[in-house]
Amino acid sequence: MANEPQKKMSNKTAIALIIGLLVLCNAIVLLAR
Repeated sequence: MANEPQKKMSNKTAIALIIGLLVLCNAIVLLAR
């Protein structure tokens, strides 16, 4: 957490993870119907 230069990279990774989770949730909802 002390690495400031890696903050941007970590932010991008977090956004990618959130998008991936949203897509996964949408797929599960569609399959559950």
